[in-house]
Amino acid sequence: MKFNPFQLYFLWVVICVGFWLLIPVIGGNYDSSAQVPFALKTYTMVSFICGLFIISVFLPFRFKDWFKKYWLFNCFICLITGIVIVFFAIKVISL
Repeated sequence: MKFNPFQLYFLWVVICVGFWLLIPVIGGNYDSSAQVPFALKTYTMVSFICGLFIISVFLPFRFKDWFKKYWLFNCFICLITGIVIVFFAIKVISL
């Protein structure tokens, strides 16, 4: 199956949202005050942001023609997710 970059972004969003919706089912065996659902949602958000960043970094190498046309969209996603990753990395280091 051949994907274009928009489909790759959309597929990643659908996978992360699907896992986000499965978290209550996965964490249903724990007490209501357990931190497992919270931790799973946190890991889902981290993987969502890191996945978007990785996709936006590797797109110019795989889809050169698409990148020439939509470079602003790709650079915007890369910049925003990169800033979020650096922000949280600094927060974690400074704990």
